[in-house]
Amino acid sequence: MAYAPRRSVLPVGLYATLVAALACLLAPQVPRRVEDLLRGLVVIPLRAYSAMASEVHATARVEDGADAAVVDRFLAASAAQAARPPAPLQARAAAPEVCRVVDRRSARGARRPDVLVLERPHAEVAACRPEVTAGGVLVGYLARGGDGRAEVELLHHVPRGLAPRRLPVEVVLGDGATMRALVEPAKAIDPWPLRLVLPEDPFALRRWVSRDLPVRVAPPPEGEPELVSAGLPLGTLLALGYETGGHVVPIGWFVRPDADPAVLATVALWRDATQGTVPAALPPRRRRQPVRWSALAAPGGAERWFVSVAAEAGLVPGLPLVRGHRLLGLIDRAGTGYALADPVGVAGQAWQATLVPEEPGQPLQDAVLVVRAASATEVVLEVVAPREGLVGRGHLLTAGQGGLVPPGLLLGRVRPGDGSTVVLERTRPEAGMAVLLPVREGGS
Repeated sequence: MAYAPRRSVLPVGLYATLVAALACLLAPQVPRRVEDLLRGLVVIPLRAYSAMASEVHATARVEDGADAAVVDRFLAASAAQAARPPAPLQARAAAPEVCRVVDRRSARGARRPDVLVLERPHAEVAACRPEVTAGGVLVGYLARGGDGRAEVELLHHVPRGLAPRRLPVEVVLGDGATMRALVEPAKAIDPWPLRLVLPEDPFALRRWVSRDLPVRVAPPPEGEPELVSAGLPLGTLLALGYETGGHVVPIGWFVRPDADPAVLATVALWRDATQGTVPAALPPRRRRQPVRWSALAAPGGAERWFVSVAAEAGLVPGLPLVRGHRLLGLIDRAGTGYALADPVGVAGQAWQATLVPEEPGQPLQDAVLVVRAASATEVVLEVVAPREGLVGRGHLLTAGQGGLVPPGLLLGRVRPGDGSTVVLERTRPEAGMAVLLPVREGGS
């Protein structure tokens, strides 16, 4: 029986798929446009529902005067608190350059942030002195970021590929005498970010193991230049050890910073009087784009918003939704002219914030908070840092939440809760919701 030879079939479909994939890699803008078109078609029903929903508001709202007063007080007090001149810099007649922190970074996955990103370009502050302070306390050194922004390398920062930086310090003992030593970054597992090493007399230091001793920058040895102003305070010396026979045997000395780097919202750079003055930099410009929104049910009973804008605005994740001075939520996922947003109070949200106390004259309190629970009217926030928590009632405002969320947006009024928590009065969305869009130089 004869069989006809089978013809080899060319896998046209496979080859076409490979060619299409290669074309997409070489010209990614083409499939991106197709994807945007398909997304736009998918959300047509949601746009129609949003246009008819009863919770649609695109009208402007007059900003509340009370909110504006709280924000003004926050901006003035934070600048004054950060620019408090330490005695060593006051003796130099140095002038402060107050900068707000817009973001924080941790090198090599460290659990503590060790770099602060400032809102000002490095070119504007490049002539400032190397030391950076907050509330009169040394916190780090001025550096240049990869995107041209000024950055602060905190005292426990370890430069990539370099040995840890060591700073000569003086420990003020309980009898008023001083002892020289060195301070270096501690290990990631240590309880505090700085470690004291090579004290002049370790045995004499053990006499004060039960006392909290001040630590300050030491003057350089004779004949060497002064890189950091001597006398700047760093923090408090603490001993880590074990107790035996009624005595504490130290196994390590650490420095607890007086200014907690995890919660810093504003810092001060210092310019010598001989360098003249520099015009104050304007904060990044932002414009308000009114939005339409409607509530959507999310898994677990949480609430989400479908947000759309009349113009094809550049919506990206992380942009804030505001009403007047109040922050209402953050965009989570965005497309062309539409987005899904989460209101303030979603479980797990973390906030860098500042408490403005109700009592006048009380200092601002910076903190890191995480949402633990929420109801229709209240949000329970756990204070992660500082360890002592927040004291008193007041208003909570954003501080260094990231480049897209400006400092000074009002989260709401808070009161003490149980344990290390505070309770935030929730702001429900009303007329006048808008998205804050950054304004590019020379554009909109």
